[in-house]
Amino acid sequence: AHKSRSSVQVEDLESAQRKLRALTEDLQDRLDRRQDELLAAEDSLSKSKRALEDAEAKVVDLEEKSAQLADELDVASAKAMQLHKAEATVVAYRRKLEGVGVMSQQMNELEDQSASYLRRIMELESDVKKVPELRKSLAAVQKSLDQAEKEKAESREAAKARAAEAAKFKSAAQAAEAAKKMYEDELTALRAQAEAGKEMAAPAPGSAGGLI
Repeated sequence: AHKSRSSVQVEDLESAQRKLRALTEDLQDRLDRRQDELLAAEDSLSKSKRALEDAEAKVVDLEEKSAQLADELDVASAKAMQLHKAEATVVAYRRKLEGVGVMSQQMNELEDQSASYLRRIMELESDVKKVPELRKSLAAVQKSLDQAEKEKAESREAAKARAAEAAKFKSAAQAAEAAKKMYEDELTALRAQAEAGKEMAAPAPGSAGGLI
């Protein structure tokens, strides 16, 4: 009868140990999966940080480009204003030349002045011909400046989105780390229980002879 009870106890203990081993293996698998998820989250977080740094660098570059285009726009605007004034001067010179034609008594004195006016007119007309091209250049500079402002705004939005994504992955990584620690603690406790069960199941010295 004593041997039968001992056998039952041993079988119960072995069954409990098998259950503990199965549970331990399950926890180990879950821990491994959590570890993989944590590594994936850390890798994604690293990629997001790099993308955020790239976006911030692009914002800085676009800001510098925007400032340069703004300077070019100021120069082009000043040049356009000068040519507009030159166009008005051409009209005034032409009117003066028309007045010279009806003043025959002063023709000798005005011939040199007329020649000077003609040279000045030719120079100004040459400058006036540049007005359409300069206006096109001015429009192109303005368009580039607008595009740069748009790209800068888009880059800032992208940087904000990357920062939000990085924060999300950081939170996921922290959660995975906490879950990992919890499973490791559970596994340690189960292993301790298994060791305690083995010690309880081990027969005391000399007890084997008494059961025969």
